[in-house]
Amino acid sequence: MYKNFWIIFLLLGPYSAFPCPSSFTGPLSKIHYRHSVDNERSLLARGFPSYYVNRFDESVQLVKLKQGWIKKEADPEITHIPYFARKIPAHIKETRKGIMNSELQDFEKHARLRALKDLEREASLAKRTSKVTSTWWNIFNIRLIALVTFPIESAFNLGLSLTQIQDYQVVYRRLQETKGAFNIFNNPYIQMMEAFPHIVLVPAIGEIGPMAFNQTMSEHIHFIGVSGVDVEVDGKMLTPQDYFRHDGEHAESIEAYLKKQDSGFHARFKRRKASLPTVERIQQELAYYLLLRERGILRGSNTAVFQRNFNRMLRYNHIINLLPADIRNGQYEDKEEYKQVLQEYFRDMESNYNALSQEIRTVN
Repeated sequence: MYKNFWIIFLLLGPYSAFPCPSSFTGPLSKIHYRHSVDNERSLLARGFPSYYVNRFDESVQLVKLKQGWIKKEADPEITHIPYFARKIPAHIKETRKGIMNSELQDFEKHARLRALKDLEREASLAKRTSKVTSTWWNIFNIRLIALVTFPIESAFNLGLSLTQIQDYQVVYRRLQETKGAFNIFNNPYIQMMEAFPHIVLVPAIGEIGPMAFNQTMSEHIHFIGVSGVDVEVDGKMLTPQDYFRHDGEHAESIEAYLKKQDSGFHARFKRRKASLPTVERIQQELAYYLLLRERGILRGSNTAVFQRNFNRMLRYNHIINLLPADIRNGQYEDKEEYKQVLQEYFRDMESNYNALSQEIRTVN
């Protein structure tokens, strides 16, 4: 049903977009593309929406940084990461804002602010002595989020007191030992964290656009949302710890999906779509974003929840107008039928993506 729609994404002619396998007419190496360096400023000038390109420059920087970390065999618990060190003040500020804006009683706010001050001193020392490691930074953010969680013992199901949250080693050990912190069976966040630099988890504040996600996801780099206050994510309000957990689960799902894919595919994908007109390029980016990051909306059998999650995701990401009319409007009295339509759309998208991936691997 949606193969023709996918062709709108991919089959724009052999000189302007990806040829699909059925329309391939010659070696890809013979196709010439305009080479240009993308950045937020140039993309905005070309007409890309600001929400689409937000944090794109940072995502490009992260890909380059990761290449350097791998080259020098960076250790997650030893190697100092200046990129993370520069983020410390903003994350401290965000946590302080969360404590101050909370409905906690004054004595509880003061206790948490004192704990935050201790963490700030710890962070200052780590920065001064070049000990802002990837592991320390991720655990540090989990501890910050605990300070804006009520009750504090519930943060990530660790069952720790305020005093224990201040102790890095205690929190790290408890995360390693506690099953169910991010998943009922294991703790994939810790597993990914310990895979640095091959997998890079990036606690981040603020909005991140689909193009930034697309730049990083296939490179095994994952932004993990950090906020001091409740935040709207995919159309629903999440607490700071649920926001962090939400993005951790996205990272886990993406990593599982990438194990089945050609790791070099997206690099070629990016090079070959750089010369597309703006509208077509946005559609290409959208297709990749939905397939790789939002596949989780197809999980579960509850049709009402499925439809609500899909519509919330679309509304939040400002992309609903790029989808086929029957999906965009969603005027189905039979909700199960609507779910089937959405699933068919994703199946066709994935099928054509996989065929395209195989074609690129074959000719490169």
